[in-house]
Amino acid sequence: IPMKDPNYNAYHNINELPRHVFSEMEHFFTVYKNLEGKNTVVDEAKDREAALEVIEKCLDNYVETFCRWIKERKPVLDLADLGKYRENNRIEAKKATGGFPKSLWESYSAFANTIGGIILLGVEEKADGSFERAGLKNAWALLDEFWQKVNDKTIASKNILSPNDAYIDRDSEGDIVVINVPAAKAEAKPIYINRDIYNGSYCRN
Repeated sequence: IPMKDPNYNAYHNINELPRHVFSEMEHFFTVYKNLEGKNTVVDEAKDREAALEVIEKCLDNYVETFCRWIKERKPVLDLADLGKYRENNRIEAKKATGGFPKSLWESYSAFANTIGGIILLGVEEKADGSFERAGLKNAWALLDEFWQKVNDKTIASKNILSPNDAYIDRDSEGDIVVINVPAAKAEAKPIYINRDIYNGSYCRN
């Protein structure tokens, strides 16, 4: 759905479309390969849930083909027993269900400038201080946004992570983005944010 087009952005499923619009789409996918000498056939139109299932399978195939280390790496935390953890000077949890948390960068700077630590996106802190999954559904988008921003020097002075330091732990109760921030080497310190070495450098007690 073109989200900025008011003619279409109110639709959420294919069965909501006017029949004529659907016929135009069906015709397009029938003929759009003709100039390449290829024939296409529209067999069946499925709904939003079917599309999400296909996307999920594609993501799984991508991980299996290009990111095997996500599955094979030894987890930093035992996320199957998430409730035993609490926030401390090495672990910070952020719910992140409302989008990418800007406060992440203060944590990134603080961990990098001390002994390192782990940032968890998609984790909620309960009243007793224990952790639980927050039902995060857009983990891939958050992980992609993190990698884009950590390499943007207007946001963070230096990316000190390796590709294996940020990954997704998947679960039916909600995914978790795990970001393992190492301690920065002495020559890279301080790691600061927002291009401000004086007010943008943080430390963890």
